[in-house]
Amino acid sequence: MTSLFKLNKTQRKWHLPVVAGASVGIPLLIGYYSGQLEGGKLGALAGLSILYLQSNVLVERMIILMTCCFGVLLSYCVGIYGSAHPFLAPLALGFHSFVVHLSLHHLRLTRPPANFFFIMIASMAICTPFEPALIPEKVGFVALGTVSTCLLGFLYSVLTIDQEGNTPLPQKEKHINISESIVFGLFMAISMVVALLTKFENPYWILISCIAVMQGSSAKNAGIRGIQRIIGTLIGVGLVGLISLLHPGPLFMIIGIIAM
Repeated sequence: MTSLFKLNKTQRKWHLPVVAGASVGIPLLIGYYSGQLEGGKLGALAGLSILYLQSNVLVERMIILMTCCFGVLLSYCVGIYGSAHPFLAPLALGFHSFVVHLSLHHLRLTRPPANFFFIMIASMAICTPFEPALIPEKVGFVALGTVSTCLLGFLYSVLTIDQEGNTPLPQKEKHINISESIVFGLFMAISMVVALLTKFENPYWILISCIAVMQGSSAKNAGIRGIQRIIGTLIGVGLVGLISLLHPGPLFMIIGIIAM
């Protein structure tokens, strides 16, 4: 039971959460003040890429960040086009999850958040209504978010990077990577089918719960993550319920998102 609530040590610097809040918050604030809040929300998705700053060499760090930003943009495109037909959605999400997991192992980007945000963003997009006329605009907002994330990541890196050498991560054997990738792709496709058959009002929650649980490194760890997912969701719903009693405006919610 203690492992459910244990806070593990992290190698991340204390100021990374600050810049992560700014990376997500800047598109939201720009969208709010420009009257394009929905576009700001899409740009904020790209802001999550800032968490992939995983190198102590400036050039290498920026290459990784820009690659991950492109991956986020591609994930959104896969999701939004995959929402065109119920038959296409499971195939698109499953194949995308397979490719993402396999590619990240090949690029040695296996530290958390690893594949989580790429699959999460594709899941969010695939659960939105298919509106072809709005796709260029939506993709454009996500692309603008990747630009602001790269600029912020560069400024942050110049100010804080220490240019130390990196500790290489142990690599799994090729067949293990492929097997894990197949499992990710298969179960994300199955979760999409379940979401469509049950006709949930917001099937995204089924998909994101699936990928969250599969982040565990073992069966025991996956079980713990499942319980943490349930507890975390209940806490989150409770917090939102309390905040809603105050009848907050959009700006208050944006500040809350940045702070949390």
